[in-house]
Amino acid sequence: MRPIALLGTSARGERDAVADIVAQSREGAAGFTVLFCCASYDLRKLGQALHAQGRSRVIGAATSRAIGADGFLNAGITGFHLPGGRFKVAGTERAIDVFAAARLADEFDESELRLEAAAEITTMLPTFPNGCHACEVEVDIDTGAVTLVRYVGVDDVGRVVNPLIVHGQTVGAAVQGIGATILEELVYDDNGQLLSGTFMDYTLPTSTDAPAIDSIILEEAPSPLNPLGVKGAGEGGIVATGAALANAVSHALASLGIQVTALPLSPDRIRSWIRASSTQSL
Repeated sequence: MRPIALLGTSARGERDAVADIVAQSREGAAGFTVLFCCASYDLRKLGQALHAQGRSRVIGAATSRAIGADGFLNAGITGFHLPGGRFKVAGTERAIDVFAAARLADEFDESELRLEAAAEITTMLPTFPNGCHACEVEVDIDTGAVTLVRYVGVDDVGRVVNPLIVHGQTVGAAVQGIGATILEELVYDDNGQLLSGTFMDYTLPTSTDAPAIDSIILEEAPSPLNPLGVKGAGEGGIVATGAALANAVSHALASLGIQVTALPLSPDRIRSWIRASSTQSL
């Protein structure tokens, strides 16, 4: 069997995830091959741009449905075994591999003999991931610099298809959120001229700006809204980071009467709060 996945030109691990879904969905899938094609309107009937959790919800669900679709895959053929990707008649030495069987099926102009199954997702499949993030920070009163000492994220992703990809998404999202909360800012002058128009001025996070992220993945509550039970895995970090860091910095500066009310937490902004607090205390 050769499942075909039409994917866009993205590099977020869909190929590995789809292959994992195929392998986990069918017994004996080690003998199967997954063929990936770059999506083209010449090949697909309909579709839309994928975003947010779209790849796990839509591609994953469609793949799962196709693998389990009625027809050849669940035809209930008795007397056959499929060891190592070969059809074998029980009790005999007669056998044929999957691809040879597919070629023979193509020679017959009968649709019921074709070794194929397909599925389409035509409805919305929303998911609702959950999580809790916490962090420890140190704030330099003299410079306003924030040092992130420890960061822990617990994310409920429903069901993990590929652990390595999920780990990379949750950790990467947290680091992206750290950058957005502490470093990144679009700064304009009084005339509306952008002053942070290059990466020398618009600072992106590096490995030195974030500690090792402690990422804890939960699979306790699979989503009932799609066949795989998956939820979004990359959103939690970027959504929760700002609140976690803002609360931590507020706690660190509480003795000065400072409450964080805006992001990003740039050294200049924090120093301005400290100066204002010192002025009010005089």
